[in-house]
Amino acid sequence: MLETGCFFEYKILRLLEVDEEEGPTYAIQYHASTIENYHTYIHQYAVSLRQHTHEKWGEQIIAFRSLLEVLH
Repeated sequence: MLETGCFFEYKILRLLEVDEEEGPTYAIQYHASTIENYHTYIHQYAVSLRQHTHEKWGEQIIAFRSLLEVLH
């Protein structure tokens, strides 16, 4: 993801207070400096990277996007 040049930072987070019967749940948060960088990622890289993830992990991973704005 960082190699696309669209993001400058990422954080790996573990979700707490969730059922971990099937194992822990993680989230990865990527930071873009501009909304244009995010849109570049969506239009130029998202499809191929999602396909690569599916090929590597199959049904072991659930991937979805949520666009967030840092307010403070």
